Amino acid sequence: MTKNFPIILILLFLIISITTANNPILHAQEKSIQDSIKNMDENILSDSIHSYIIMDERIEKLMQKPKVLSTRMRGYRVQIYNGNNRQEAESIRNQFLRNHPTTPAYLIYSKPNFRVRVGNFKNRQEAQEMIKKINNQFPSMIVPEVIFRN
Repeated sequence: MTKNFPIILILLFLIISITTANNPILHAQEKSIQDSIKNMDENILSDSIHSYIIMDERIEKLMQKPKVLSTRMRGYRVQIYNGNNRQEAESIRNQFLRNHPTTPAYLIYSKPNFRVRVGNFKNRQEAQEMIKKINNQFPSMIVPEVIFRN
């Protein structure tokens, strides 16, 4: 086995080199890269040393998309429902959204109860103002402290 090892290694190298030499896909990729390099401005190449990155178009499109920063912060929401009836919770949430379409409303399940919380208030005073505004529509409300995204 040890006597034949160099021969096996040489044969393996020859097989790999023959199969890659006849691979049209590798040749096409190599030719594309060579064409890209040839098309570069020769003056730039002669004046200084530059690095060129050749990448897929899809990566460039992803890089051009705007970045959305999501942050978490401490804040308050007003709780307008707490009970074990999902349909009633959904009904109250929908009623609130019809009357206050610009204020977000969240349906939260915390076993065994459903809760409906509204708003993204930065401080307790803003949440208290919402309570005063909707007090006659939704009488049982509290202001729990939560963390939410902006």
